[in-house]
Amino acid sequence: MHSFESLGDHSICIFDNRAKNHFGAICRKINDSISAGHAVIYIAKGEPLKILARMKRHGIIEGVEDNIQIGALNLMNIATIFPEATETMSGEATDAEVAAAHLLQKWKNVIYKTKQQGDNRRRKKYKGILIVADDISIFATTKNFGILLLFEQKIRQNAREKNWLEVICCYNKKIIDEMPIRHLVPLLKSHSHNLLGRDWIERRIDDYRILSIMEKGIDDIVGKNSGRLFFHTLRLVYGIDEDKIIQQPELLEEKLQKLFGKSGNAVLQSVGNRLRNEIYEGC
Repeated sequence: MHSFESLGDHSICIFDNRAKNHFGAICRKINDSISAGHAVIYIAKGEPLKILARMKRHGIIEGVEDNIQIGALNLMNIATIFPEATETMSGEATDAEVAAAHLLQKWKNVIYKTKQQGDNRRRKKYKGILIVADDISIFATTKNFGILLLFEQKIRQNAREKNWLEVICCYNKKIIDEMPIRHLVPLLKSHSHNLLGRDWIERRIDDYRILSIMEKGIDDIVGKNSGRLFFHTLRLVYGIDEDKIIQQPELLEEKLQKLFGKSGNAVLQSVGNRLRNEIYEGC
């Protein structure tokens, strides 16, 4: 089970439109975090009053309005954090880097404001801050996903540096289903835990695990030990080592197509499915 005291994490929560327990699980997490002395920033689609009404209907968070009054719970419309990402950002790498840095600064401003309000309204400081960003489908375009992934990497680094900060990013399963390998790999690397289903399941994913998953995806289509031979060929013939594949997963897509010819699409799909299953495990 995930410990509510172990801040300094950047986690991912996958939900399905057909599932009924997604919002309830989030409310339980929020309630437990507030009870443990942490402030919570909940960012979702819709105006704060509508979000509040939904929380009250579920009845899981104790004293939800009182917690808002004292600054322990801050409800925000996701459009106030991410407006530029859907309106003005291009797909150029430099623009994506600037956009991601700009988004991070907006998050830092929200965190600072929440921390200051809590310190002013309470006689004791919060033990930490939890941020839940619910349904980041606002980035569900090919152009904007580069920005999102850079932003996710910056968020993870920020959470690691601040051991009093925990961030949970919620994704609709439909978006993950459509992600190519070039997006799945950095998404896995950006999150230290997968938080799934009715309970919060702690799992850590490192580069070795990701490479092992890729090998199995190749083996599923081409045969046993084909994945290991593929990566050996990349090192020997193309000078591409495993670290480079992790940093530039688009190279994996390119070489799988080139080396496996007609089977390339099937192998790509197999590797992608293996990576997705790693994210979905526990649902």
